[in-house]
Amino acid sequence: LVAAAGVLLPAPARRASAAAPVVREEPNAENTPLIAELLERSKANKEKYDKERLDEYYRKNYEDYFKLTEGGRGRSRRQATQEQDKEVEELLARWRAEDKAKSEADWARLKEQLKERLGRSE
Repeated sequence: LVAAAGVLLPAPARRASAAAPVVREEPNAENTPLIAELLERSKANKEKYDKERLDEYYRKNYEDYFKLTEGGRGRSRRQATQEQDKEVEELLARWRAEDKAKSEADWARLKEQLKERLGRSE
């Protein structure tokens, strides 16, 4: 009986269950081969998954660092620098060759002018 505000009320009637409660067994590795196989695979790949998770964390939280070290294009900074150095060397070699050809042409023209002047004055 429940007393509320000075009034006694009868307790609610409980229904009796005709069937006994069903007790289910929790699935585990001992009674389910599929679960045993999945647990085995998880253990085998744990290091791999941990490394992938950590790499993803680093990529997400240190994006600026990876852009700097990878040159923003998946290359390392050293590779990017070596490629740029190679391009600069090729450009300098081309300019030197052009300058050499230009210089030789200038010298040939100067020699002709000198021969003309010397030939006229003689």
